[in-house]
Amino acid sequence: RPGELRHAEWHEIDLVDGVWKIPAGKMKARRAHAVPLSKQVR
Repeated sequence: RPGELRHAEWHEIDLVDGVWKIPAGKMKARRAHAVPLSKQVR
C-alpha cells in the first residue's frame, strides 16, 4: 500500500536478502509482514 511505503524506514529494508520487513506495529492486522523486493530495487 502507498501509505505503508511512505512510512518505510531504512532499517526495515534488507537489501542483502531482498526483503522489506514491516513491523507488526505498522500493520493494520498487527502482524509483521515481509515483502520481497524486485530486482530493480536490489
